[in-house]
Amino acid sequence: MRTSYRYRYAIWGFLIAMAYTALLFVLHYLISSGGPSHLLHESPAAVITVILSLPLCLLSGWLLGSERDRRAELDRILEREKDHLEMAENLSLLLRRAEDSRRMAGIAAREIKHPLTSLVGYSLTLNQYWEKLDEQQKRDFLNYIRVSATRLEGMINDLSRILDLAHEPGYMETTPVNPSETLKEAAALVEDIYSPRGTTLNVRLLTDIPAIQADPSRLFDLLYNLLDLSMRCCRERDMVSAWCSIRGESLVLSVRCPHPTPNGETLGAINVWPPHLTEGELPTLAMEYRLASRLAEELGGSLRLDYSQKAGLSLSLTLPLRVSS
Repeated sequence: MRTSYRYRYAIWGFLIAMAYTALLFVLHYLISSGGPSHLLHESPAAVITVILSLPLCLLSGWLLGSERDRRAELDRILEREKDHLEMAENLSLLLRRAEDSRRMAGIAAREIKHPLTSLVGYSLTLNQYWEKLDEQQKRDFLNYIRVSATRLEGMINDLSRILDLAHEPGYMETTPVNPSETLKEAAALVEDIYSPRGTTLNVRLLTDIPAIQADPSRLFDLLYNLLDLSMRCCRERDMVSAWCSIRGESLVLSVRCPHPTPNGETLGAINVWPPHLTEGELPTLAMEYRLASRLAEELGGSLRLDYSQKAGLSLSLTLPLRVSS
């Protein structure tokens, strides 16, 4: 329990006044060998002044303590207000995160229907016409089923990551990760998914990229979404290019789709969240870009999107080059 400063200061003031009074009588006794009555007889004004100093010191201590109590109470009020503001800001941030995740999850759930429908359709067709299909047709249908299953797995993984983003990010354990290997794995998976369209992915890597400290699953999901976004925009039988560079203390991954199929208005609105359209390809593209941006932030990096009619669609990911020891 806090002790009031007014009482503490008043007592100290009274004790100081008493000490000075006692010191006066002691000095008078030492000098003149007289008692208090002798001092009162010789210097009544001095004695009265000293006696009056007792209530004055008591009152001064009370006033000083009251002022300090007022300041302390004001500090406590300001501290409580600061705590309330921080709580309100944290609550607002969590609500925005939850709303973002709700929107993204809704788009991802709708997107899941496409590979799921393809998977069911291919399976039913294969089951019904198995005896009538030749070996090449059977292999083609099995390949379509595999690709649809891979796409479905990727979308479910994105949905799980989106739901995680609704919560306050906790401690993220990082390990040394080779970005080249992670990029190769993501590129192989994405290229396999879009192989029925004849779309290819040209990845150019530096030979001296060091391992960085990062969360492996987040890094893979980030690179997967960047490549998937570019391949989704790429027209059939065209190519997407990806290359790495080191700029200062940062690792930069650039992905370029020179001939995107969506129109310029759609491509220019990918980095606007929430998307202004609820139908068509824009919500899915914006969701993937939003998810990639959030993952880049969690890894301490940043993501930028550029579009021009001459250069096409370009994505630039910057990650801190924390070299593992």
